[in-house]
Amino acid sequence: MGDDKAIDDLSDAIKLPQPALRERLEARLHDLPGRATAQAARGTPDVREYPLPTDIHVREDYRVFPLELEDDPFVVFHGTARSNVQAIIEEGFKRGSDVGATLESISYAKGSSAALGHWVNRREQGQDGVILALRFGSFVGLSEEAQTVYDYKEVPTQPEVVGCVVVPGTYIHR
Repeated sequence: MGDDKAIDDLSDAIKLPQPALRERLEARLHDLPGRATAQAARGTPDVREYPLPTDIHVREDYRVFPLELEDDPFVVFHGTARSNVQAIIEEGFKRGSDVGATLESISYAKGSSAALGHWVNRREQGQDGVILALRFGSFVGLSEEAQTVYDYKEVPTQPEVVGCVVVPGTYIHR
């Protein structure tokens, strides 16, 4: 409730309607380090779970999210173990070198099919995974390639987690 009162007071003070003020504040938060932490701190991470499509083998495109996310130029995808998701939402992404791996970056795929392929090729047998849909405010300061975005910064830019698809350990990628 305190946040709503503060936003109401600020809205009145600067003569900007509350919905417009909320929208602008949220947009600014996208570019701040610790975005995922801020999301969790609000108590409502707004992470929508989508079902794993049953027809991706037939369609042969292997995209797992609706087109509005797949086609958004600032939405990228990351495959990870299901056991990592809560820590990502609460603490944000960490470079591989910060969690015992050799990578000096965090990598994000521009298509969910690439994130899905990456996950199923590296998972342990029977391990559940999750493909996360993540939104950046911009890619400024990140390294962008044709199909991948890398974050090499010591303090990574934290994207907003906007969706997830659970990939059961029984999923067979054909």
